[in-house]
Amino acid sequence: MSHQGNQSLEHGRVTKQFEDVDRELARLAYLCDVDLSNEDNVRGVIADNLPSAAARNPPAFKRMRDLLMLHYVLRERAVESIGATETQAILEDVIGRIRARFRLLGHPGA
Repeated sequence: MSHQGNQSLEHGRVTKQFEDVDRELARLAYLCDVDLSNEDNVRGVIADNLPSAAARNPPAFKRMRDLLMLHYVLRERAVESIGATETQAILEDVIGRIRARFRLLGHPGA
């Protein structure tokens, strides 16, 4: 397989990983009523310091926290394998599609 073919496969793999993780993150954020587009909320989830969201649905909050940390690990690995610019483009696309779905649901964090 050509170098370009390998890059395309890697790009597809990275996109799929982010789509899967970020779709589930969005679902869990919805269940916990957490706006992950707000950096303070992201930091609060990672630090396990959003008591109202954690109390609302403890298992969902724990899963959201775990997936948020996985998202950052995947981001680091993606930057190593396909570069920062390509990783950022994938993330913007995936997150844009998730936000569009949330807007359709009328979620304020979209």
